[in-house]
Amino acid sequence: MAVAAHPGVAMTNLARHLESKFLFKILMPFFKRMAQDSAMGALPQIRASVDPEVKGGEYYGPDGRKEYKGFPVLVTSNEASHNLQDATNLWEESVKLTGVNIDI
Repeated sequence: MAVAAHPGVAMTNLARHLESKFLFKILMPFFKRMAQDSAMGALPQIRASVDPEVKGGEYYGPDGRKEYKGFPVLVTSNEASHNLQDATNLWEESVKLTGVNIDI
């Protein structure tokens, strides 16, 4: 089953290399107001992987404004995520890289 999830805006160490940059220092107070901690950011991925009600093709993210933060809910993915040619290309590349081919 393929399910997707996004963390919203979560405070992690991914931008640690930017901490010394001037613009980062200026924007950090604003970023902190709209971000959630990393534990909350992990919840959509956890729900997508363990919730027995999850169905293939669903997409989970935070329930807050603009999906920046909040508890995990079913959300709508963007139009580009439904591009069948891109999906086919991704599947074929995944088969090449993993050597696993499962008929769908």
